[in-house]
Amino acid sequence: MGHVIGAALSGDVIFAEWATRAKIPCVGSVEELSSFLQAEPVDWLFSVANPFILPPDVFGQVRQGAFNYHDGPLPRYAGTHATSWALLAQETEYAITWHRIDDGV
Repeated sequence: MGHVIGAALSGDVIFAEWATRAKIPCVGSVEELSSFLQAEPVDWLFSVANPFILPPDVFGQVRQGAFNYHDGPLPRYAGTHATSWALLAQETEYAITWHRIDDGV
């Protein structure tokens, strides 16, 4: 659809290999991402299944905004195992949450 993924931050080797094959620059640390964004500004930052807490200087370099994805309806389910908790609780409805990243957690 004409969108370009400017870079990916991941500590996962399999994901990093995929990104390399897809010709997407992949950085391994928040510091590397910050340096990348200084040199190659982007419009949007999406934090999806990300274990890193991004400091304000990182998302402050993004032109339009930064968003975080939670694999669970906040505040009821949050964290890495949110989907598993919902399955164990035999939930019949489920959701995801997107929220804009700002100065706090």
